[in-house]
Amino acid sequence: MKRVSTRSLQYEDAKVSWCPTMDLIGIISAQEKVIEVCRCGTKIQQLFRRENVSIPSSFEFAEHGKLCAIGQQDGRIDILKTDSAVEVF
Repeated sequence: MKRVSTRSLQYEDAKVSWCPTMDLIGIISAQEKVIEVCRCGTKIQQLFRRENVSIPSSFEFAEHGKLCAIGQQDGRIDILKTDSAVEVF
C-alpha cells in the first residue's frame, strides 16, 4: 500500500469513517459539533463541512459512497448526499 497523503485531524475527539468505493473519509467531532467529508487521492479535497446543532455520535457511508448516515446524540439520524451535504431523508 502506498501512502498518498497525510493529514492531521484538528479535533481531539474525532471519529473517522472510510468509504473505499469512492475514496471518501468522513470525520465527526462531538466536542466541536462538526461533520466533514473529504475525498482522498493525490490531494485531500473537502466536499463539505457541516456545523451541527446536535452532537454527532456515529457516521457511516452507504456501500456505494453516494450517501452517508449521521447519528445524533439526541437519537436523530440524518441521511446526506456525500457530494453536497443535502439531506435526502
